[in-house]
Amino acid sequence: RRQRQMCIRDRDLKVFPNPTTNQILFNLPIGTTTEYIIELFDNVGALVYSTSQMNGGLVTQNLKDYHSGVYTIQVSSDKVKYMQKVIVTK
Repeated sequence: RRQRQMCIRDRDLKVFPNPTTNQILFNLPIGTTTEYIIELFDNVGALVYSTSQMNGGLVTQNLKDYHSGVYTIQVSSDKVKYMQKVIVTK
């Protein structure tokens, strides 16, 4: 039985604007019926937000209620995992 290998692709997730004060935008691959798990971690690795989205396209993530700092956004599906640092400035 073949085991699925998850590919981590840091450079493939384009988050903008970065740094940000209010919100970020990013594109997920379209044309597939994939569920994406979107998670946001603070600078010590604690999960501060989690949601899911079916399919790809442009995603807007509101960060206005978060303190200044460096966060990591992680977007994963059953096939791939994207990670990117996000800087929030107030």
